[in-house]
Amino acid sequence: NLNELFNTQKNRVRADWLNGIYLVQHRREIDNSHRSELNDFEILSTKIIDVSNGRIVNQCIINAGLDFDKITEHTPKNTKRLILAYKEQCINC
Repeated sequence: NLNELFNTQKNRVRADWLNGIYLVQHRREIDNSHRSELNDFEILSTKIIDVSNGRIVNQCIINAGLDFDKITEHTPKNTKRLILAYKEQCINC
């Protein structure tokens, strides 16, 4: 939960300069005791967040296995719109 992570209840700061589509990956650490110098993570899900003037205006959670290049007619409209907007934003960077 991002609110818990950033403790937004005590430290309210409005980032009205922040705009765009962001991916937030929810991951868990994988045991790799044989390679102690590196941490490996498994992506469980991804939250796509649409931010306008520092406010989240739209969001959705997608499964880890969803390929952004293989959107089908079964992909929910909101998810499809956010993925396409994210891909367009990445092309323009």
